[in-house]
Amino acid sequence: MSIVQIGMYVKKFTTYNHLVVMLFVSLEGYQAIRETILGLLANAHKLAHLGLSYLVRRSTFAEANKSRDSAIFGDIYLSVYQKHAGSLADSRLSDADLKRLYIWILPPFPCLKIHLRA
Repeated sequence: MSIVQIGMYVKKFTTYNHLVVMLFVSLEGYQAIRETILGLLANAHKLAHLGLSYLVRRSTFAEANKSRDSAIFGDIYLSVYQKHAGSLADSRLSDADLKRLYIWILPPFPCLKIHLRA
């Protein structure tokens, strides 16, 4: 089943809108639907540029969570990851970079600076 087919019978709260709201919930660390809706209301002006044309109601959000299969969000993540995997930053440095890496600890300041030699 494709992403388009899953959102086929939805009038307003599409899979895309649901994804944006779920990302918002995840980033804000909300635990309940009630606090999610309040957070959406408080940040509506910040979320409008993401395509949320209206604020979802609590009952609509609860019903979408119940009826929409959570696997669709995994599929979306996987497709986005596969598309952009080549351009994502890797946290592991190459062996050549590790050889060029050294650390300066400046005694007067309790800071740690990391530099790469040219």
